[in-house]
Amino acid sequence: MNLGVRWEILPHAYEIVNRMSNFYPELYDSADEPIFNADHWLDTTGPGFTTVSGVPLSDIPFYLNGVRLAGDGIPRGLVDDHYDTIGPRVGFAYDLTGQGKTVLRGGFGMFYERIQGNDVYNGGPNPPFSFDPTVNNVYFRDPSVSVLNGEKAATPIFPASFTALARDCLPPASQQFSLGIQHELAPRRVLSVGYVGNVNIHQRIQRNINVPLLDDPRRADVRAGTAVVNEIRPFPGFGSITYGENSISGNYHSLQVNLRTDNYHGLTFQSAYTWAHAIDVISGDFTITYNAYDLGYDRSSSDLDRRHVLTMNYIYELPFFKGHSSPFVRQALGGWQLSGITIFQTGLPNTPSYPGDIAGVGFGNMRPNVVSDPNSGPKTLDEWFNSGAFVAPDELTFGDAGRNIIRRPGRNNWNISVFKVFSFASLREGAQLQFRLEMFNTFNHTQFSNYDSNVLSGNYGKITSTYDARRIQFGLKFAF
Repeated sequence: MNLGVRWEILPHAYEIVNRMSNFYPELYDSADEPIFNADHWLDTTGPGFTTVSGVPLSDIPFYLNGVRLAGDGIPRGLVDDHYDTIGPRVGFAYDLTGQGKTVLRGGFGMFYERIQGNDVYNGGPNPPFSFDPTVNNVYFRDPSVSVLNGEKAATPIFPASFTALARDCLPPASQQFSLGIQHELAPRRVLSVGYVGNVNIHQRIQRNINVPLLDDPRRADVRAGTAVVNEIRPFPGFGSITYGENSISGNYHSLQVNLRTDNYHGLTFQSAYTWAHAIDVISGDFTITYNAYDLGYDRSSSDLDRRHVLTMNYIYELPFFKGHSSPFVRQALGGWQLSGITIFQTGLPNTPSYPGDIAGVGFGNMRPNVVSDPNSGPKTLDEWFNSGAFVAPDELTFGDAGRNIIRRPGRNNWNISVFKVFSFASLREGAQLQFRLEMFNTFNHTQFSNYDSNVLSGNYGKITSTYDARRIQFGLKFAF
């Protein structure tokens, strides 16, 4: 039995001269909401605007309602550091019979990680140290002039997007555990069966917290094009606010079976089968959720969820002509080896999409409504899944189709090689010549890789790509 504990101190990254800013929703003052002019740009003489000394553009007013600068009453890393990151470890192995034939193994560990500064880097374009506003309906030659009415804005500042971090940003943690049994079936043959899993907490997520509230009736005007989304956001004066926080969880559970044979009559073989299920809300550190007000809308099978995987790898020394009486036949035709890797696996999940700002929230890629089982499709080149399973979402909704509810094609792939080593015993250095014939996708089986899941696309439901066809290559290596 092994017992241990690890204390990992993970302070947050920071900018060395504090040229970083962060938006804190709790510090936004509704009394300082901005004034929008007729052309939807901000009145810089109105509330919420201020100049900041010590920045490159210190004479330009910025809208900084709810914004604080690093080190000015907030941590230099913009978030609070946590030091209660103590991770226990335990592992054991027990010989069940006392004969070394059957062993029970298990373990548990708590592991911590941080986002390695990338979240801080993404805040680099934030005002007042940088400014990246979005401008619409203006002339290229003069972005301060409206193409709608020709009016010129003296100081045309439009709401800028912002990248923010939650003040209480807990370190991501993973609880990993396993329990398995190994049994020697015969000499050089071992069977292993085990359960392997993990539960991940305080995982990274990004939400656009400046999406219009879902009970705001003005979303219908945004959908109709008669209102500007920036003017109905919860925090007026800003565009989208990408808010990073470590607030979600995910898990992975699997049954793993492994059979290994070592040099049994010239055959070395290993086969591994995994049945698994992974669940999360997002599968990438910086993916933004669809519905900022309902994280359960995106909780589903992970982008990496592959339910069944069977892999086999093998090396077989062909027995032919190994003991032939003729040295020439024995050298030329004997001693060949066959090796390969074979994979059978089910496909990864995918999410259907429906373009357009149906919800009237300022971004334009919703999900459709689902009316039947999408995975009951014919599995053909022209229709891999049941394309009739999805219809247009209801107005002012995100669509009720879940994330990752359809499956991509699986794989059935064989990579096989044949090789032989020719030895030259007459040479003092013991030179060898190795010949290899390698075949990838040996049987030239067509393997679909992806399809179009955009409901309004002309290729909707159709296979759009495949894995490589068969490739053959020869190799010759001289070693001395």
